Amino acid sequence: MLKAFSLAVVSLLVSTAGHAQPVEHPIGRAGALVSYSDADVTLRDKEGKDVVVAMTPGWTVVTARKVAPDTIKAGDFVATINTDIGPDAGRATELRLFEPGYRPELGTHAMPQPATSITHGTVTVVRKVDTGLELDVTYPGGARRIEVPASIQPVAYEVHDRPFAQPGMQATAVTRRDADGVWRAGRIMLQP
Repeated sequence: MLKAFSLAVVSLLVSTAGHAQPVEHPIGRAGALVSYSDADVTLRDKEGKDVVVAMTPGWTVVTARKVAPDTIKAGDFVATINTDIGPDAGRATELRLFEPGYRPELGTHAMPQPATSITHGTVTVVRKVDTGLELDVTYPGGARRIEVPASIQPVAYEVHDRPFAQPGMQATAVTRRDADGVWRAGRIMLQP
């Protein structure tokens, strides 16, 4: 009995190695910006309903822009959705380069799509290869090698002062449950 239990524990550890298990997936909110304060942002969704999004202290305003792959360097914090090609490796289907200070998650975990993971971590090595780039991405408790095909166009984020956000602008906020059980966003992304 003890041997069977030990084998089950080892099997579980091997099957989850390299993949941090999140408690919950984030929830995105989108709509036209109505108003904002230090504590929250109000968006009007596509049905015309106002949605109040709780924000973290010091939340920011960003816009996205496409960047050249060679922009990525050691020390950058990235998020990538990637197709699993090994236990600690993936091939990027998208790559986001976050602004300094914004680290919404750390680690690699499975996505709802088969053989697909999302990785959030710090780039430690960038290698140019015939097919594009290879990144070594590290996070507490693990690392993942990410192949970035030349066809992938990375997206980077530019930070703006809050007054840049004007009513009527389209905005997206990604919320995560905090330690107090409140779903909060650390930034809003605008499409001016």
